[in-house]
Amino acid sequence: MIKKKITAWSAGCSTGEEPYTLSLVLHNYFKDMSGWDIKILASDINTEALENARKGIYSYQEVKNIPYNYLKTYFKMGTGSNQGLFKVKEVLQRPVEFKKINLASLGQQSLPGPFSIIFCRNVFIYFDHQLRAKVLRQFYQNLMPGGLLFVGHSESVDTSNQSLGKWRMVKHTIYEKLEQ
Repeated sequence: MIKKKITAWSAGCSTGEEPYTLSLVLHNYFKDMSGWDIKILASDINTEALENARKGIYSYQEVKNIPYNYLKTYFKMGTGSNQGLFKVKEVLQRPVEFKKINLASLGQQSLPGPFSIIFCRNVFIYFDHQLRAKVLRQFYQNLMPGGLLFVGHSESVDTSNQSLGKWRMVKHTIYEKLEQ
C-alpha cells in the first residue's frame, strides 16, 4: 500500500506547543484513516526551549484552553508532586522530531522536506528585511507546490516580490506556494 504523506515544519517552535497542537489536530483528523505517514519537524535556535519541548510537560495555565476531551485523550495528568502538570502522550510525541536549527543559516543545513506545511509564526518580527527575504526563499525551496506557509498576525509575505518565490495569499496569515 502506498502511504499518503504529510510533512510539516514548525520553525521557531519554542517550547513545543505549536508542533504538539499540530500533531493533535492531524492525529484527531486522520486517526481512522490508515495509510498516512505524518512527520513534523519542530525547530528552534534555543536549546533550552527545545529540551523543554521534548519533555512535553506543561502547567495547567498552559493547557487550560484545551478542551477537556482532548486533555483526557492526549495528555497524562500528573499526580502527587506532579499534580497540576500535564504530559503529552506518546501518540502526539511520536511524529514530532525536535531539532536545533538557525533560520539565519538555513541553506547550510539539510532538511527532511519538501514540506506540505510550514509554520513560522511570530519569528519574522525579529528579523531585518534582508534576513526575512533569505528565510522566505529557503521556505519556498523547501515547500512542495501547493504547500502552505503560516506566518504570525503581524507578519506578511510580499507576494509581488517574485525574488521571494511565487506566493498567493490564501488568508491574512496563510500563503500558498505556486509553481514558478
